[in-house]
Amino acid sequence: MAGWKTTYEKLSMLDKASPLEPAKLVELAVSAYLIGKDSESFDALVRAHHGFVQERDLGRAGGIAARISSILMSRGDHAQAPRSASVSATPIW
Repeated sequence: MAGWKTTYEKLSMLDKASPLEPAKLVELAVSAYLIGKDSESFDALVRAHHGFVQERDLGRAGGIAARISSILMSRGDHAQAPRSASVSATPIW
């Protein structure tokens, strides 16, 4: 556990100095999770997702999105996308 705590502390310090790149944010999220910092882990995953989207690395962004949705579902948070006024309420299938 000391190794993960050290990793978390180091990455947190680097992130405060200059925002981490998405891959490092994933490392931060994992290390935070493994030392019991669930909120910090989730926040880092969300930032990593946004970073991967900005980099157009949609495969990795999708993987992180799946992780985020799994976390939300395990918490009982079932998010819904906002309904656009132009979207029909009638299913198309």
